[in-house]
Parts: sequence; structure tokens; C-alpha cells
Amino acid sequence: MEKSLRAPAMRAAAFENFSKQKAKQASHMKQRRNKSTEHGSRTRILDTAEALFSEQGFATVTTRRIASAAGVSLSALPYHFGSKRELLFQVLDRRLGQIQAERARRLHTIDKLEPGDPGSTRLLLEALLVPTFEMAQTHRSFTKLLGSVSIDPNPEVRSVMNEVFAKYPTGLPESFRKIMPQLSDEAFYWRYYCVLGAMVYIESDTGRIDVMSGGKLDFSKPLDNIEHILSFLMWGLHGSPYQKLVNS
Repeated sequence: MEKSLRAPAMRAAAFENFSKQKAKQASHMKQRRNKSTEHGSRTRILDTAEALFSEQGFATVTTRRIASAAGVSLSALPYHFGSKRELLFQVLDRRLGQIQAERARRLHTIDKLEPGDPGSTRLLLEALLVPTFEMAQTHRSFTKLLGSVSIDPNPEVRSVMNEVFAKYPTGLPESFRKIMPQLSDEAFYWRYYCVLGAMVYIESDTGRIDVMSGGKLDFSKPLDNIEHILSFLMWGLHGSPYQKLVNS
């Protein structure tokens, strides 16, 4: 008799426990779906902002335009990023971190750097340029954006750029300086500045050189033509020191 009385209570407890487990599983599944949806929305916003910033510039593109193109609500941008400035930071950070990490890796694999040695200069130039040009093969809009923001006079953009680069020191500028002890600081930094300027212009892919060449060459794939770039930059870095002309 006691067993028969306990049986319904046990079944009821088992059913309640089963119901709680199912509810818990459903809650976890809902949380995973929500996280997946949020991640998808965040990625779409980043991809869209990257493309729009690279084509139209940071100052021109509005958050409303980004939200519309990404297919998300306007409130999704401040929810995920807080501000337009932070959005630009995140757009640059997600791929620049990869470029800088590869630059640092290449630098650390160089066994020895010799002052005045063209071979050492070539290795450092490859460490600087190749990661960027590799990124251009798969994410052209990003490298175009990187080129354009590098010369953007907007103080907010400059602040973001400096902040992102500060996160990922590579040691490359210092390494270049060490292998060129014969140059004064003025001569070295002007030459290094010209190297960076060439890289930025190539990244920007303005199409101007295509027009100048009559469309005979494809300048959108710098990695395929890196020997031309390396040859030019090595001559620039190793050329004779600048001598001011003195009127006789």
C-alpha cells in the first residue's frame, strides 16, 4: 500500500526533474543561438564598415549607412561598438594584428643582420611588405583602408591608427636603423619614411598608375611583382648619403 502511494509522487518528481532539465537545455540552446546571432551581426558590421570606410572614407560614412548596408538595426552599432571611433579601431585591429604578428614572426626568424649588408636589408623589407601584400590577396578592401587612413589628416583617425599600431610593436624600425649605422638620423628616417610612403601608396591602390601605364600592367597584385618594389627600395636605402650642393 505504501509503495502504491509513493509511486505517483515519484513519477511526479521525475517528471518535474525531466521538465527542469528540458527547460535548462532549451535555455542554453537559446543563449547559444543568441550568441551566434550577435557574432554574425558584429561580423557583418565589421565587414561592411571596412568596405565603406575604404571606398568613401571614415568621415563621410555614417553609422546609419553602415547599419543599413549590414542589414542590422541602427542600435546594433552602439550595442556592439559603443561609438564610430571604436568601430574604426575594431575594423583596423582585427586584421592589422595579423599583419603585425606575421611581421614580428618573420623578423624573429632572421638568423643574423649585418650592418650595410643588402641581403639583411632585403630580409627586413620582406618582413615589412610581404604580410601586407599577402593580406591584399584576400582582403583588398582592408589594405586599401589601411593605406587611406595612414594619410588621413583627421585627428580622430590618426589617434586610432597610433593606438592600434602601439598594440603590436614589431621591432622592425629599430632593426632597420641597426643595419644602417653609417647614416645620420636625419638621412635614415627620411629614407625609412619614403619606404613607408611607397608601401602606403601601393596599399591604397588608387588606380592612377593603371591609367598612366595605359592599362598594360596590373598593379592591384603587389605580391606578384614584389621584386620590382624590393629592387627600388633597396637602392633607395643603400644609396650614397645626400650631399648638399654648395655654390662655387
